[in-house]
Amino acid sequence: MVMVRSVSLPDDLADIEALDRSFTTDRIYRVVCTPQSFALEEVPVHPPLCKHYPFEADLGEGREGEHGLIAEDSGTIVGFATFAHEHWNSRTTLWHLYVAATHRKQGVGSALVEGVIEHARSAGMRCVWLETSTLAYPAIQFYRRLGFELCGLDTSLYDSAVTLPGETALYFA
Repeated sequence: MVMVRSVSLPDDLADIEALDRSFTTDRIYRVVCTPQSFALEEVPVHPPLCKHYPFEADLGEGREGEHGLIAEDSGTIVGFATFAHEHWNSRTTLWHLYVAATHRKQGVGSALVEGVIEHARSAGMRCVWLETSTLAYPAIQFYRRLGFELCGLDTSLYDSAVTLPGETALYFA
């Protein structure tokens, strides 16, 4: 049974670093721009796209008020989330959410997000907000299933020298 608890740094750091931070997808979203609007178009990709996110060693140190949650299964860390409350606009930002490939589609991600939402409510925040990429089709479907709605995008956020062509930031709340 998966249990969610607060992160304990530096004790949990090595296990967090060992988590698989990649995903594979056979579909992505492409942003279609017109002079007055944006639309998302689902596009198949072949061969499937695999993307790996680098480990950020400053987890829990880089943002004021950042919190972390761990999901454990029989004492093994199988998921991790970081978030911070932004009091100026009363929202909680979900910075990171990773689930071990062996534990995906088993409720681990949902349990972590529910934990973040509980923390946000208890802190008086009005919403949980997050950013993900148009390439992260599985994550987008996951967040939508949890009730998150697209609330914006940024076509210039990512450095084109280090991202794939057309990769765009999507915001959900």
